[in-house]
Amino acid sequence: MIVQEGLRKGMSAFAPGREVWSSENIREVRAIWNSAEATEGQGFTGNLAIQFADATDDQRLLMAEVITLQVLPIGWIIGHAKKRERVESMLKTMRHPVEIPQVFDEAFGGGAFNPGQGMQSHVNKAITVILDVLLAWTELSDEEQVAALEDPRKWRDVVLGSDTAFPTQRYALLYLVHPGFFGPIVSTDHRRLIREAFIGEIGGEFSDDADSDLQRIQIALQLKAGKPVTVYDEPLRDRWHPDAKKGGTALPLDDDETDDVVSTNPRGFVPAEIDLAELADSTHLHEAWLGKVASALHRRGQVILYGPPGTGKTYVARALADRLGKPGSVVKRIQFHPSYTYEDFFAGYRPVTDAAGQLSFSLTRGPLREIADEARKNPDVPHVLMIDEINRANLSKVFGELYYLLEYRDDAIDVLYAGSGDDGGKSFSLPANVLIIGTMNTADRSIALLDSAMRRRFAFFELHPDVAPVKGILGRWAEQHPQTLPVAELFELLNESIRDREDRIGPSHLLRKDDLSEADLRAVWEESILPLLEERHIGTGVDVHVKYGLDALLATVTVSADPSPQT
Repeated sequence: MIVQEGLRKGMSAFAPGREVWSSENIREVRAIWNSAEATEGQGFTGNLAIQFADATDDQRLLMAEVITLQVLPIGWIIGHAKKRERVESMLKTMRHPVEIPQVFDEAFGGGAFNPGQGMQSHVNKAITVILDVLLAWTELSDEEQVAALEDPRKWRDVVLGSDTAFPTQRYALLYLVHPGFFGPIVSTDHRRLIREAFIGEIGGEFSDDADSDLQRIQIALQLKAGKPVTVYDEPLRDRWHPDAKKGGTALPLDDDETDDVVSTNPRGFVPAEIDLAELADSTHLHEAWLGKVASALHRRGQVILYGPPGTGKTYVARALADRLGKPGSVVKRIQFHPSYTYEDFFAGYRPVTDAAGQLSFSLTRGPLREIADEARKNPDVPHVLMIDEINRANLSKVFGELYYLLEYRDDAIDVLYAGSGDDGGKSFSLPANVLIIGTMNTADRSIALLDSAMRRRFAFFELHPDVAPVKGILGRWAEQHPQTLPVAELFELLNESIRDREDRIGPSHLLRKDDLSEADLRAVWEESILPLLEERHIGTGVDVHVKYGLDALLATVTVSADPSPQT
């Protein structure tokens, strides 16, 4: 659309019939961009708004489409949300804004290549390259423009003719306009190494046209495989990539892309980004313990918070998931139960009725499959799947072959239902930026112990009234929400009286911001705490109302707190 509407006809790709790719408009936008000075602390989008504050709507619309041209092919290091945000930052400054067409919005969720961090950290330089090429485009005659859009080599003359700076962006422009000739290999180092490694596939002789050699190599490899292939996938990657046998993932960037590089983590976050002090203040748990959970989630990709009811497992999981959220992140919350299946969790056939009332079965995606798709669209941010009561389901049945992917995220595995894999195929891989936070109730006697396969793949963190970080939480809570009654002391005495460790009561029943009156406290005791204890003491002969009743415990606490001398 940009090539045919913009380059060829001079019309907008976002607003049909609006002439914004004219020679005059291109020159004016290039002049605005060239004369602007960056304002420190504003970032790319902030500076863009300042630089185009006095621009016309046509100039702003052209700039938005130029930004689109720059972000469209980028994969891995920048996802759908950030691409859209970057383009919208220009569109929203228009006096009469224009919406991003659906076809572009969908395309933002993909990408043709991972150009390295330079394309992300040097976006200003990339935009400059595109505007320079467009400026050169305006100087061509109509016949020369037609020839460049028909002949890849003439287009290359336009793109590479003015300057050789920032080759990554220039190779991206070559690929975007003539993808049949220029492949999605934009790193200068990668192009050289791939050409050297596979030159034998086309006779072993280098021609004087590297792009032609790379195209012939790609065709030869596809013919040999009998299907589309990419040199970035195994086993081909192992033949040319120097880091392949070392377990590495990237070559050094080209010389013009190495400074001021911002790292992108496969998980979509690093633990240092989480404000642990604020999280500790919110949850009243120890900052060091929360740091261990965050580090394990980053290292392993999945954690389980376990303990008896009322210890704040779900609350902590939600608090952590909320703080991992970034623009483009997805947080899903589900709860397992005994009838939960693989088909519910990943994908399976479900009955559907069409408009004519005919019943059929359709392959339906489950929450894990859905969040994996979202994670691929936005690989630069974390996506969190919270699984409450994870041990209430038959986990071997629910996870099936997906167990493997919890440990080997980079591998692909064949899934149960054809068409439920990646891109509607048979195989599926779990993106590294899908994080799983599970909660497990250890007091439910009907739940079998987790099998060793599950225990090996998750990092486990206990939340129990007897141990840190839950131990003493009511005392820390009372410092911010003072209580007239000895609530913390009553809670400690209650749990000391319960013999079975897993029967002990969690503090969430008593975490109230208001000052509890005796009537309020008695209501909590009789409506929440005693019914739990009755259930757990069935058949033991223990009268929980006598042993754990509020009156008895209050009397004990009062006596122990009385400072009067004993006679």
